[in-house]
Amino acid sequence: MVDIPPPPRLIIPVRPQTAVLAVPQIIICAFFCVHCRFASTIPFWGLTLHLQHLGSNVFLLQTLFGAVTLLANCVAPWALNHMSRRLSQMLLMFLLATCLLAIIFVPQEMQTLRVVLATLGVGAASLAITCSAAQENELIPSIIRGRATGITGTFANIGGALASLVMILSIYSPPLPWIIYGVFAILSGLVVLLLPETRNQPLLDSIQDVENE
Repeated sequence: MVDIPPPPRLIIPVRPQTAVLAVPQIIICAFFCVHCRFASTIPFWGLTLHLQHLGSNVFLLQTLFGAVTLLANCVAPWALNHMSRRLSQMLLMFLLATCLLAIIFVPQEMQTLRVVLATLGVGAASLAITCSAAQENELIPSIIRGRATGITGTFANIGGALASLVMILSIYSPPLPWIIYGVFAILSGLVVLLLPETRNQPLLDSIQDVENE
């Protein structure tokens, strides 16, 4: 009886996950994604946490913010399917910045207009954050997507924590916190233009996929 040798096993070299540090495309995309999430979270929580500065009825504002956030989450699938990632985020962040800066010039007596601007800004911010999270998942390879999402989420939480501290600057100048929130929104809308467009593009599975692009 002749012994038949087993077929040779195919050995696929596995690169360590630390090899991602040697791929500049991933590092640059991750840096821009972190900046976008950080800069878009600060104005969102700046509006959400300081209802007393926007109107006299904080319960009405909280209800409107919750309703517009729910509506934004319902609109997000349509926006992701029919609009480019970069253009949608840029327009939404510029709309948020416009609402934030316009609040400065609206007197306290015009409560209805201030409520409308704040509600519109929260909706734009919520939709922009959803689009940013989708683009982030499409940019980062699957092998490190979980870690990258954790890093961007950490910086988003840091932005939310700093948003409440920015309002302390109102003791020096009442419009200053809203100007800072607006500037961060504008920066987020500009930085997203530096990211590649990912709509209708295949997902990246490995570091080699990034290098082959």
